[in-house]
Amino acid sequence: MTDIRFQSFEDGELADIWYALADASARHPGHFFGLANAILEELQERRGRGLHPWLDARYQPFRPAETNLV
Repeated sequence: MTDIRFQSFEDGELADIWYALADASARHPGHFFGLANAILEELQERRGRGLHPWLDARYQPFRPAETNLV
């Protein structure tokens, strides 16, 4: 069952919110983790096994150049 808090958001919007919150959580330990984790769980429920490849493709352009090596 999906989380009612996120029903009005499209997958892409949720992913963008998760991406921003995950970064903020890394920079400010103890903050934002709970909500970022809840969003990731929602995305996992919606996208299943295809989530991680989809996130990788979506955020590839934002990674530093040295991590874009194939």
